[in-house]
Amino acid sequence: MIVLQFILFFLLAVVIILTPMFGLYYLIKFFWERVVESPSPLVVYNSGTYTDQQSIKIDHKNTESILTLKFNYYQKLSDQDKVKFLKRVSGFISDREFRALSGLTLTEDMVVLISASAIQLTFGLEEFMMDHFSKIFIYPKEFYSRLNKEYHKGETNLAGVIVLSWKHFNEGYTISNDNLNLGLHEMAHALRFDKFKSDDYDKFFSEYIDKWQLISETEF
Repeated sequence: MIVLQFILFFLLAVVIILTPMFGLYYLIKFFWERVVESPSPLVVYNSGTYTDQQSIKIDHKNTESILTLKFNYYQKLSDQDKVKFLKRVSGFISDREFRALSGLTLTEDMVVLISASAIQLTFGLEEFMMDHFSKIFIYPKEFYSRLNKEYHKGETNLAGVIVLSWKHFNEGYTISNDNLNLGLHEMAHALRFDKFKSDDYDKFFSEYIDKWQLISETEF
């Protein structure tokens, strides 16, 4: 009987001590997520030239809404992973300069969905920002490349620029059964090139991709 009373007294003491601590933990957690980690609107550039710049703001709530409505990969994530994905997308946007060219008007959808394709590809990695690629140019459709004098749907070059046809980027996600996805294709080039041009590439990926390529080339 004495032993049982001691155990009950001990458990009661633990509850009394820990309850305020848990309350403080959740209070700090709430403050951190809502105030510290809640991103401000992000400014990106909307311009058809290099001199006439107009800025638009990417609202955090709109980013979440766009992903919820239009990005299938995000829709299938757990609530915890959705928070992580959204935070990564916001971080990716904040470090990039987006330009719409050839008369195309840059929209929040373009910025959010293109950034989401980069995060989708790198979601399992620790280093995911691909810092070397700081500029993303968007054409309405195929664009003419002066380098090889041909029309391209996408291009990723070592100068740190990713170029995309918005028409074909959209098709990559709206047509899901043809094994063609321009966004993931160009982001894969960027991820591969980032190893050679940046100090912040993912070490695991760098070691794994060389082994994978050695095996896959034989299979191909």
